[in-house]
Amino acid sequence: MSDKKILKEITKELTILCVDDEPLAREYLSLKLKRIFKEVYTADDGATGFSEFKSKNPDIIITDNRMTYMDGIEMIMKIREENADIPIILNTAYTEKDALVDAINCNVTQFLTKPIDSKKLDVAIVRSIQPLLTSRLAEKALTQEIELLKYREKYHAHQENNAFKKELSLILNDYFLQKFDVKNKLDEEYGVFMNILYKPLDVLSGDIYSIRRLNDGTTLIFLADSMGKGLSASVTSILTTAYMNHIIDSEGDEVTSRLSSIIDAFSKYIKGILLDDEILSICFMKIDFINETLEYSSFSSPPILMRSKDGEVLSFKCNNPPLTKYDTDYKIDTKDITDIHGILLMTDGLYECTTKTGETLMDRVKEAYGKSMMKTDFHKYLEDVIEEPEDDVSCIHILKMRSCGGACETKSFSSSLKNVGKSIEWLEEYFAKQELDIEDSSMLTLAFTELTMNAFEHSVLELDNRRKYKMINNGEYDEFITSTTSDKKIHVNVGIREQFGKRYVFIKILDEGTGFDPHVLKTWMYDREQNDGKGVKISRRIIDEIYYSRDGREAIIIRVLED
Repeated sequence: MSDKKILKEITKELTILCVDDEPLAREYLSLKLKRIFKEVYTADDGATGFSEFKSKNPDIIITDNRMTYMDGIEMIMKIREENADIPIILNTAYTEKDALVDAINCNVTQFLTKPIDSKKLDVAIVRSIQPLLTSRLAEKALTQEIELLKYREKYHAHQENNAFKKELSLILNDYFLQKFDVKNKLDEEYGVFMNILYKPLDVLSGDIYSIRRLNDGTTLIFLADSMGKGLSASVTSILTTAYMNHIIDSEGDEVTSRLSSIIDAFSKYIKGILLDDEILSICFMKIDFINETLEYSSFSSPPILMRSKDGEVLSFKCNNPPLTKYDTDYKIDTKDITDIHGILLMTDGLYECTTKTGETLMDRVKEAYGKSMMKTDFHKYLEDVIEEPEDDVSCIHILKMRSCGGACETKSFSSSLKNVGKSIEWLEEYFAKQELDIEDSSMLTLAFTELTMNAFEHSVLELDNRRKYKMINNGEYDEFITSTTSDKKIHVNVGIREQFGKRYVFIKILDEGTGFDPHVLKTWMYDREQNDGKGVKISRRIIDEIYYSRDGREAIIIRVLED
């Protein structure tokens, strides 16, 4: 049974409070929610809604914002004083930017825009109750009944979950949500951005990858797909990435400086554990961005797609058969990537997907890549044409992007809450001057507000989350953040640029503070029990791409504009 069906089973035992001052909207929501929830309570304003919350103790709340007597944000603030964890869905408009910021600070779980879309409502409900589901599963100690609903495989739920966590811990990405700057052999300067889509079909996955920064300044990428199902494929994948990371972390430069030496060391190990009839599809890639060269050895992996600076998509087929325990020879090809600005690696879980019309996706991937710029719009395009994947899906996107230079407008300011507010007004004026769509402008402004406040609070003022939460609980935070200033500056660049025929907004926020280690973002993003990093999480939902520099002092926001 899928996760979504399991969550629907759980909602049948939950209650929900619906607050809206428009009778028709309230009646529509109430009728829809009664099909899902055990009980639906209603209220026609925030004051009545708070009273119903106190008396009925619902499991989840969905509320409008603008209402008479007491608006949605005021009600949420009062509810949060009583219950900090209850899931709350806020229905509001993109234009209510102040309300969105206040809602984030009140830990609103999900947002919906008017008019309410039925599919998006279902998604918001599913996402909102996931923490509640996790809590209740923990309280019931993963009973046998829930285990049978939760997992399709016969293995014990706790064992499977731990195995998957172990698999994720073995995936090392030295560039997670990071961009790094390059000055190549031609003295050209650009940033390199890497992004990953990793969607295992089951708890135990046959796909695995790692992206490593080598001592010689190059980057090693490997993406593997164990051609099998279930436990056997997962074990092979786990051993694959564990040993590859061992090679990178333990062997000297005489091994890691040459792709052939890395493959030789890996092959010697993996052939000893592969079964007689087992095969491994794997792509090794070593990129030297300074000298603009790329080496690759692909063992029956889907074609590597590369995109030239003028947008042409080039396809390079695998240069080796699948890896087995009996293979000896292999081939390495080298490419000049001076004029290559985009690279896409994938496993066959995506390449061999079936479209809604019954075709194989392999005929459409190249087209989709040619019509997109970033990972986000690439996968949005594919989601419109494919059914649910039948196998694990993994993609690695690499993008080279020129620096903004004189094409961007800049603003620098000494660090204070007042100046942060002025920078937000400056950004909104820039968007208005550029006649940006209201949705793009609102979402960009919201993400900018979150990341600039992060820079001000955490990097410049060195206010860690533990201290911040303590100050909030003691009622000291507002006075501190309002009155505290610093001579350390925050520098902002913003511009509307074009790449591959796509227009996009590029925002850079650079602070003179202490920064942070971006690797902590991996824990924040994937551990649902973590409360840290909410601003980054929310910003990633509404913006195509967010990256940090290696020292955490520079944040990049990118949003592709619709044609």
